[in-house]
Amino acid sequence: MTTTTKTKLTRSQIITQLKKGECIVTYKKKATGKSDTMRCTLDEDIIPEIVTGKLGGENKEVIIVWNTIKYGWRSFRVDSFKSIKPV
Repeated sequence: MTTTTKTKLTRSQIITQLKKGECIVTYKKKATGKSDTMRCTLDEDIIPEIVTGKLGGENKEVIIVWNTIKYGWRSFRVDSFKSIKPV
């Protein structure tokens, strides 16, 4: 899939896409209200083994992802999600 998904996706659908590989996620930043993008994944083949299993309790309003550019865990709010595009 090479097209950007802009339809309203569920949290589960976003997570499923992120588990397939690297994606560019567009979301609205809570602090500024401006759009931002993040290259990230939940693909265990991409996340370094030393940091897998780091996630704590699950907050249904937030998706925690591995940022492949900043090489660390980041998050975005489900209600701020705008689109996802596989890389």
